[in-house]
Amino acid sequence: MERLLLQEKKHFELIEELYTELKGIKPLVHAEPPGFETYREGLREAVRLEREAIRQYRDTYLLTPSPRVRDVFFLAMSDGIDQLAALFLLGREWDQ
Repeated sequence: MERLLLQEKKHFELIEELYTELKGIKPLVHAEPPGFETYREGLREAVRLEREAIRQYRDTYLLTPSPRVRDVFFLAMSDGIDQLAALFLLGREWDQ
């Protein structure tokens, strides 16, 4: 789980840096409190959000001609696929 959090932090920092580079200002970020109460619900929500993120990363990757932007979103997309697999494995361990 710690590895997943470190990857997410890395993605956030890369995308924040890219945004700042392109727009000239840091993005305004609003973190929402978790909307789950159990570990199982948290895993389901994490899977849903990761699948959504992977689709967004893929779409951004495919739509931009910038190699720098493509590299950032390709990394986030490929790490997201690994994270999704890890979340599924955590879910299986919880079921046993």
